[in-house]
Amino acid sequence: MRIPAAWRHPRVIGAVIGASLLGAALVLVLRAPRVDPDRVYRIGYNHNPPFQIHRADGPPTGLAVETVKRAAARAHVRLEWVHDPSPRAELLRRGEVDLWPLFTDLAEGRAWAYVSETCMLSQNYLIARQGALPAPDFRG
Repeated sequence: MRIPAAWRHPRVIGAVIGASLLGAALVLVLRAPRVDPDRVYRIGYNHNPPFQIHRADGPPTGLAVETVKRAAARAHVRLEWVHDPSPRAELLRRGEVDLWPLFTDLAEGRAWAYVSETCMLSQNYLIARQGALPAPDFRG
């Protein structure tokens, strides 16, 4: 196959090479990691079984903790787990940690935290023996 003479002009060749380099650079920038691989991200958690379980003798565990640990390992993100004994992610609110593994998406929380797209939905129920609780207290 012969290349037309107009395409062999130095400006056309330069434009093709330039466009190729620009495209390669764009691919590298878009595929670049969005997190700093040298940084250790502080991630807060509280005792909220079965999702977040604080153990005095070792690192935290639980469904949300293990999910985040595996995702971070795949993405080469280093985490430092920090226990927050408060019930409402106070360390995150005060900026003492960077991340939180499980967060109830309420309007007041969005005022001070970025909440990602939902990755897990949970439904909780209170189950009691019939007659054990006064029915008027639990209507609706």
